[in-house]
Order: sequence, then structure tokens, then C-alpha cells
Amino acid sequence: MTYTVGIDIGSGAVKTVLFNDNQWLAKRVERIRRRDPMELARQGFDEVRQEKNLAEKDISYIATTGEGENVKFATGHFYSRTSKNPEKVSSICAVLAETDVINMVSRGIATPDILKGIHISMASRLVKLLKVTGITKGTVLLTGGLALDVGLLAALQEELVNEKISGLTATSHPDSIYAGAIGAALWGAYRHNKLRELQARIAA
Repeated sequence: MTYTVGIDIGSGAVKTVLFNDNQWLAKRVERIRRRDPMELARQGFDEVRQEKNLAEKDISYIATTGEGENVKFATGHFYSRTSKNPEKVSSICAVLAETDVINMVSRGIATPDILKGIHISMASRLVKLLKVTGITKGTVLLTGGLALDVGLLAALQEELVNEKISGLTATSHPDSIYAGAIGAALWGAYRHNKLRELQARIAA
């Protein structure tokens, strides 16, 4: 049996999953809230393996992603930074966005209105990315740290209608937040098996 653990450290939470080949065995999510993400990564790792009565040596591969490259007990880290010829895309300036929010608060704008404005801004950018794909029908699954934000999900659906892409339906899933950790665990299993095959060939 090949047990692998995927750990995804995001800006707000640490997500940990345990897999046995392609079977999902355990999961944990811990909000960071000013705590040390490295300690939360160790805690999540210990909890998912202990849930299945596994020792640390029973885990074949510990894969990290997101901000998890400094997890000292990990076997390997997976990036999204492998592009050689990236296309230039426009981006929202976080500093200006924060300034806008501060100005809104000082002007007495209601918190729900500020939040809705942020959600619409984010949803608008997501829909623009979707339009580039040319896909006009089907289901869009929201994943990652904001996947369970019902306000963002509602704004995304509204923007799809506004942009006349009503054939697409935006949805989420209670486990959507684990997407990065799941990917790391599955790729960790693949990498482990490839390394094992290579070692067997060398030994032969």
C-alpha cells in the first residue's frame, strides 16, 4: 500500500489530506489565525495519520504545495511556477484595493455593501478568464480557499448571467477547499511510484 499525505498551506488555512493510492482516507483544515503555519502543518500531518493508526514511517510520500515549501518533514514540494514563456496578464493591485476599502469604511459605507463590491470585483475577473476559454455550457467548480464563500459564489453566478454566459453554472463542494492538498497527495503518489520504478531498474 502507498500512503501519501498532501499539505496545502494557503494565506488563511492549512489543509491536509491522507490518501492510500487513489482512496481518500482522512482530512484536516486549520485556520491560521496568527498561528505558525509550519506547526499547523505538523499538527495536521500527525492527526490524519493517527486517525488511521499509521506511524510516520508508513507514509511513502509527504507532498506540499502553496506556501508549504518550508515544511521540513516533507518529501517534496509541487509548484505552479514552472512556466518558461508566461503570457502577460493584467492584475488588480492589492494595495489600491485595500486603499479603496479603507476609504469606503471612512465614508460610512455599510459592511455588506463593501463585501458585495469585493465579491463582484473578484467574480468579474473570474468570468473574464472563463470567457477566454470559450466554454459556454456546463458546470464551473470553485475550488481553493474561497470556495466556501457563499457571497463569492453568488456574485460569480450573477456575473455569468450579466456576461450572457447563462449556460454555465457556478457551484462549490464542502471539500473544494482541499483541492490543492488532494492534488499534492496524488502527485506525490505518482512521483513516489516513478522513483521506485527507477530504483528497481538501476538495481536490475
